[in-house]
Order: sequence, then C-alpha cells, then structure tokens
Amino acid sequence: MMRLVALLVCCSLVLAPASPVAARPVHGVEVIIGLFAKSSLPVASLASKGAHTVRRIAPDTYLIAFDQRRSRELLVRELATLPEVAYAEPNYLREVLVATNDPLLDQQWHLGTIRAQEAWARTTGTAILIAVLDTGVSPSHPDLQGRIGAGVDLFNGDDDPRDDEGHGTHVAGLIAANGNNGVGGAGVCWGCTVLPIKVLGERGRGNDATIAAGIRLAVDRGARIITMSLGGPEDSRTLREAVAYAVERNVLLIAAAGNDGARGTQLNYPAAYPGVLAVGATDERDSLTDFSTSGEFVDLAAPGTNILSSYWSASSGDTYAVASGTSESAPLVAGVAGLLLSLRPELNATQLAELIQASADDIDAPGRDPLTG
Repeated sequence: MMRLVALLVCCSLVLAPASPVAARPVHGVEVIIGLFAKSSLPVASLASKGAHTVRRIAPDTYLIAFDQRRSRELLVRELATLPEVAYAEPNYLREVLVATNDPLLDQQWHLGTIRAQEAWARTTGTAILIAVLDTGVSPSHPDLQGRIGAGVDLFNGDDDPRDDEGHGTHVAGLIAANGNNGVGGAGVCWGCTVLPIKVLGERGRGNDATIAAGIRLAVDRGARIITMSLGGPEDSRTLREAVAYAVERNVLLIAAAGNDGARGTQLNYPAAYPGVLAVGATDERDSLTDFSTSGEFVDLAAPGTNILSSYWSASSGDTYAVASGTSESAPLVAGVAGLLLSLRPELNATQLAELIQASADDIDAPGRDPLTG
C-alpha cells in the first residue's frame, strides 16, 4: 500500500494502479473521494488531515485511510469542501443477506416452483459467465467441479477466492451445481460458469470500495450477469457509479432486496440502484415471506425459504445446507437469466430483465406492486 507523506518543502505521491482493495479495515478510518475531471489528487491537503494510506480504486476515485482518532463524519465534511473533490463518503460496510437456517429440510423444492425441469428440456445452460460477488466459492466442492471459472479474492488481495464463510458456495450452487451427476442437488443453470469474486470475509462483511471494484472487475472479465446477495441501507456514490459502469456495458445486475420485512420498507443497496434487478423472497406456498423487504424498488420475488444447496464450513468442509433469505432468491433469478441467455444470447441486459419480469407469476395484486414487484 502507498504511504502518504507530508514534507516540509514539497509533497509527492506515486500511485499504485487500480488493483484489489483489501476490505479488512486499515487501522483507522476509511473515506472514499471522487475527484472532478482533470483534477489532481490533493496530496498536501490529505496529508495535513492525517491521511496515511491511499489507493486508486476507479478512475478519479480513491480510498483514503486516516488515523482512527479522527471522526469519520468530520473528515467526510472536510474533504467534500476541497476544490478538487466532487464527493466524499464513508467506505460503508455491506453484509450477506441471510435470514434463518433449517437443516432438517432435505429437498430442493424451489426448482419445482420456478419450473426449472421444464426449462432443462430445452437447455441446461451454455458457458454464460455469471459473476458471484460474495464470500468466495469452495473450489473442491464435488457438486461444483467444472462449473467454477478462475476468480479473484479482492477481500484479501490475491487470486484465490476460496470461501471461508460458506455463503458464497451456497449461492454458487443455486446457480450452477452440476445436475444429472449423481451427486447432491442441481443448480438452475448447470451448464453456466460461475466467476467467483470474493468481496466479503469470513464474517460475511465487506466494504463499498471492494464491492465496487468487484463489479468493475466482473464486467471487464466478460461476465454477462452479476449477482450480489449482499447489501446495506446506505446510499454510496462509489457503489452507484460501479453499477452504472456495468449497466452501460450491457451487464445484467441482480441483487437481494433484503431481509428487513419485519421493520417495514427499507431501501437496500445495491438492490435499489437503477439498473439492478432487486429480488424478494417467497415461501413454499408461493407467498411473500415475512422477512422479505418490500418497496417500489423490488422488481420480482423468487423462492427464499429452506433452500438446499452446496455449502462449506470450517467444521464440516464441503457439504450441503439449508438456508433462507433473499440471498437465496437472487441467485435463482441469476440462474434463470443464464438459461435465457443460453437460448437467446442476442438479448441485451434490459431485454433480459424485462423478459424475466414478464414471465414471472403474478402472486399478489394484479400488475406491479411494492411487495413482489
């Protein structure tokens, strides 16, 4: 990491190129700043405020770390007043969106509900690349062999996106676990390829700088679909601009709507950004779950309770588990999107999203509604 040093006579800074950003917080406060076009990084001003680390995370966008004794809110306000700075915001944390677990249920009822078997009569998927931004994926899971592409770990800053929490392996299995192989269950699009991008750590948390870098990396590596079973209530320009980067390049983004149903409507990001297909959760009765977040930003809902899929844990290694949450709903939609693109690769992201929504069953009030989209 580059160190920011203030000198008495002059200040100079050699910046590292855009590269993986560790999500583990530096011992201090992290702030993201965006510069106006053609502006230079205000090195002296940053150093005078106690900045000790800087990393470029996108064009004109930098992650700055300050001494932990500084107030994050005060730093954001001060940095926003600098003439070179277009915006300043905290490096917010996002986390996985799982509700509850039920290890007693041992069947993939969700495949029947979304009529996956009928779709498999036409295609089980082609090599459509679906990026999973999550806790990583277990490369040794027997039900994912041949389905995982060469990914990257942006959380730790290396090329080994190995899962150390289990959530990402669960998500990947819902998309592309091998079918008709005599092992475990099956993913919706088991001919598709998962691109694992680790942006969350072993506690299921990661920050906006890392997630935004993951979105851009997925686009640059050729993903047609990006799914994110993560979120948080804070609106972030850094994250919003990364989403826009993907949308402008014809990539379909899918995200979990959230599990805040008990607290009423609450916007969750990145699901609430324009261009992102926000997915709520339904139960075995084809009804919206009590935990599923609702609101005008929700586009559709998919099965999200007692969902069996591949899993990894520190105690059991590669295994299977049942989980509930909009975290499970979003990858099912990603799998459906993969099947559709396999049949109709000419579809752009907007057409794909519209086709998915148009083909969904209307389980609540006729037409679009704030509960199920």
